[in-house]
Formats: sequence, structure tokens, C-alpha cells
Amino acid sequence: RDIGVTGVQTCALPIYLTDKIGLSFSFKKARRVIAQGFPYGTDMAVSTAFANLDTIIVGSSLGYAAAGVYQAGARFYQGASLVAPIFGSLYLPKMALVESNSEALSRLSSQLNYRMLGVGFLIALSFIFGAPLLRLVYPEASFVAVTEIFPWFGVLVFVRFVAAAQGVSITALGGQQVRAWIFSATLVLMVIFAFVFLGLLGVQGMIIALGVSYLFLAGCFGHWISKQGVKHPAPYVVVIIVAMLSGLAWLMGPTARMNWSFGF
Repeated sequence: RDIGVTGVQTCALPIYLTDKIGLSFSFKKARRVIAQGFPYGTDMAVSTAFANLDTIIVGSSLGYAAAGVYQAGARFYQGASLVAPIFGSLYLPKMALVESNSEALSRLSSQLNYRMLGVGFLIALSFIFGAPLLRLVYPEASFVAVTEIFPWFGVLVFVRFVAAAQGVSITALGGQQVRAWIFSATLVLMVIFAFVFLGLLGVQGMIIALGVSYLFLAGCFGHWISKQGVKHPAPYVVVIIVAMLSGLAWLMGPTARMNWSFGF
């Protein structure tokens, strides 16, 4: 009992209450904070648009039955694409520390790029050659088309990995504003490409439109990185691998001239 009283007396502290609250606001500081955060906000907004606009465009152009088939394959693609940020989170702190050392940054950038190319290539092959297994996941007759477009999602995964690796290098170099502008321009091109390729190739056209857009994004990122004196894998390496994967996807999936028709 005595210990309890002593504890209460020891822990008791004076409490002061007041009805006045101080608030300081500066428009100049607010504008500076908004300006600093705008590139990051833009990047997040465009990333969100990339993740959702494709399904909306497919649904509005070909109908929601086609959008369902597209999304059945896109879910696997989106899941595989989550691997890319893991590599980025491992390399970004290291690259940011050597930002002023172009030689060290080039070494880390090349290491990141080649590892991303390797992982992306393996995942792409699993999509291309694993497409027939989707019949076990989607046995319904209405989802047969998923297995035919699925190999192209593998090509898209690889291109996504290429662009992600370049994006990490840009962020490490402090080019977030440049990244945001290029990303925004790519989004506009993706929408244009989507309507063009959807009219020519059907559902497969949306995947092609995304792939071409990400190649454009990676090319612009790579050009800016090179101007900063940082070396990265030669573009022809990516072009050769994309061409090879596209050939395999063409053999395993529908031909480039085939247009999907859903009798709904």
C-alpha cells in the first residue's frame, strides 16, 4: 500500500491547460513544399493511371467480356511486375550514396540492369511456355483466349523490368522531375497506341501498346542517363531480347493478324 502511494506521488506531474493554440502558415514555404513534392505526386498519379487505364480502354473499345479476358491475364503480369521494385529498393540507396562518382554509379547501374534483364527474361519465358497451363486455372470456354494472349504478357513483363531498372538510375541521379515528365508523355502515347493497336489486333493490341510505350519510356530514360555520364547496357541488347521473346510469343500465341471476337 505504501509503495502504491509513493508511486502515485512520484509519477504525479503538473499539467497546464490553455485555450490558446499557435498556428503559423507561410505561402512561400507551402509553394516550396508543393514544388518539391510535385514530381513524386505526378509519378504516383501516372503509375496509377497506367495500372487502370488499360482495362478501361479495352472495356470501352471491345466490350467488358474482352476486358474480363484481358484482366485474367493481366493479374499475373501485375503480380510479376512487383518483383522489379524489390531490386530497386536494394540498389537505390547504394546508388544514391555514389551519385557524384560516375564510375561507381555506372558499375552499380550496369549490375542492376543486367540482373533485372536476367530475372525479367526468366519470368517472360515462364509466361510464354507456361501459357497452356492456364487452362487449369481458367477451364471455362469463354477464357480460352487468355492462354492465347498470355505469352505477350511475358514480353511485356520483360520490357517493364527494363524500364524499371532505368527508372531507378534516374531517381538515384536526382532526376525525379525529368522522370515525371517522361512518364506523363508516355502515358499520352500509350492511350494513342492503345486505340490504334486495339483496332488492328484486338485484346492483344493493348498488350502491344503497353510494350511499345514502356520501350519508349526505357529509351528516354536511358538517353537521359547517358547524358549524365552513366553507362548502362547497350540498347541493341534489349532490342535483340525483345525481338526473340516476341517471336516465341508469336509462335506460342495467336498470330499478329488475328483479331479476337467474343460472341457476347
